[in-house]
Amino acid sequence: MDKIEIKKALIELEKNNLDHASMTHEDFLSQNQLKRDDVIDFDDRSHYKESEGLANSLDHQIHEHEAHLKTLENIPFTASTVVEPGAVICLNDRRMVVAVAKPSFILGGHHYLPISTDAPIYKLLEGKKKGDRFSFNGRDFTISDIY
Repeated sequence: MDKIEIKKALIELEKNNLDHASMTHEDFLSQNQLKRDDVIDFDDRSHYKESEGLANSLDHQIHEHEAHLKTLENIPFTASTVVEPGAVICLNDRRMVVAVAKPSFILGGHHYLPISTDAPIYKLLEGKKKGDRFSFNGRDFTISDIY
């Protein structure tokens, strides 16, 4: 599998997530604004304060997706012989992509699980090569390929 295609798929997924988060944020803000000409009571103010917290959370999600997108764009996704950002790792018939943490996706008939460099399993994998073995959560793994 061409790693550039994997990178494109990850960027496309992240752009979709960013678009969805932005639309959710905009919809939420448009539906929860107090209007100057409305009669506002204490209950309205209370709901508005609660809405601020949720709006901040939605805003945080947007910034997180933007950061993930920037990270993906900056990872070279060139050929790898060791586990590093941009590497695709084959473990016990599974494929992991070191980039950003995302749900698994299918590309070219293969399942890929994107992980970040902050993932606990990455701490064990970092710098390992094809054929290396390690244990994680009581399971043994062998790196069958890295590309």
